[in-house]
Amino acid sequence: MGVGGDDQVARTGLSRRGLLRLGGMGAGLAAVSSVVGACSSAGTAGTPNATTVKFWTVADGPEDSAFQERMYEQFNDAHPDVRIELTMFPAAQYGNALQLAFTGGEDVPDVFRAGTGATINDVFEKEWAAPLDEFLTDDFTRRFPDFCYVDTERSPLYRGGHALTVPRSDPFVHGQRPMYCNADILEQAGASEPPKTWSEFAELAAKITTDGGGKVFGTSVVADTPQHWVMQCLAGPQPYQSYGQPPINLIDGTPMMSHPSMIDTVEFWRKLVQDQVLTPGWESWKAEQAIQHMAGGRLGMYFFPLFHANELKKANPDLNLVLAPPPTPDSGRKGSLAQLSDVAQWFMSSTCQVKEAAWQVLDFLGSVEYQRGAFQELGQDSILPGVYEGLELDPISQQKRAMAEELVRNRPEPIFREPGFPAFYAELGSKGPKPQPRQVWFAAMTSGGYAAAAEQYDTELAKTMDTLLEKHELTAEAFTFADWNPLEDYEQTS
Repeated sequence: MGVGGDDQVARTGLSRRGLLRLGGMGAGLAAVSSVVGACSSAGTAGTPNATTVKFWTVADGPEDSAFQERMYEQFNDAHPDVRIELTMFPAAQYGNALQLAFTGGEDVPDVFRAGTGATINDVFEKEWAAPLDEFLTDDFTRRFPDFCYVDTERSPLYRGGHALTVPRSDPFVHGQRPMYCNADILEQAGASEPPKTWSEFAELAAKITTDGGGKVFGTSVVADTPQHWVMQCLAGPQPYQSYGQPPINLIDGTPMMSHPSMIDTVEFWRKLVQDQVLTPGWESWKAEQAIQHMAGGRLGMYFFPLFHANELKKANPDLNLVLAPPPTPDSGRKGSLAQLSDVAQWFMSSTCQVKEAAWQVLDFLGSVEYQRGAFQELGQDSILPGVYEGLELDPISQQKRAMAEELVRNRPEPIFREPGFPAFYAELGSKGPKPQPRQVWFAAMTSGGYAAAAEQYDTELAKTMDTLLEKHELTAEAFTFADWNPLEDYEQTS
């Protein structure tokens, strides 16, 4: 899954629409370590004096693990003077392993993948990543949209004036939280297409549940990741930050738990809970249960990040899966989804002593060859336009890119105006009001009283913001963009 937040980046150069149009052409508990290619055969062992590059990463499932190992064998075949020493970690252990390595100063990787505790902001603040500027040739940078390595002041790949990472994910495609639909269940309920408005969604979900007789349900939510909240983003301005952090209205710089779009969304889902439309036990649902129920023909619709499209098809290749935009209020759409701000994927360690060899690995990871293979074999979307040239996209890939074109927009990014904003916001998250926003939402879905709880939360958050602004020597201007229209791309100039 993605590793970044739900914020966005400002971009110039090749437009989002141009990029999407181009794209539409034509686990064990312990880490598994291997020296890829070095021991498999004489043909891939490299020269006796080959430079070893320690590479730490995470596999997104067994298929991804097999793909990575095979691709690194191909790399070693083409680079006999470089020997990749690969270590794959379970995702849950990866962040701790990196922290121990860098703080202990032993067994530090030369190249490492982003992950929990290793976002671009993390590695920049901890000084784990080496600048890549000296290696950025025209041949390399022209593979990417201009917002990556040309518009350096607005690039999501730069911190402190230096390029720190090689990306993989397309921030616009991955900014989505689709509505996953079992088309067969919808058809049985009399719907020829996914619902487009809140009232259509509520009516269809209720009918599926009623007709299902306790065996099939219209919708549900994944309780520990409130992705159903994506509906609020289309009902009003998407807050900074979405899906569980202290929400700030970027138009006026104020807390927005009590914004009308928030209240309306909570009340909408509270009505579904009251009418017993959701699956029983939804309060404790995990992502795996959503996949199992939909793949097994027991769930009609739900919301989640983009990677569930692949997971659902793996769980049931015959599933008649349709991706659709989240429904909008009956009064019309008033907001957009924000593109992913953290598209960092691979870093070179700041302690690396074999930089030339490490760059050869990063250059390969940022190649059309590697990322096209990941797209074709694993369905991993790529930021590289060249990956899609000449390919006939499958229906799900077409739906992903069409929805990104329709729903995802540039949103203001405070870090481009004030580099100290991330530190302020991180402390706001830890010292802000309790319970956390998602806990307030879920409590109100079952017990009501959201408006009053949200007003109290906003009052307390405003006080904390004032205190921390003074501490960090900032003003609310850092995150106030009065000229932002949430339905349009924001061209940030300050």
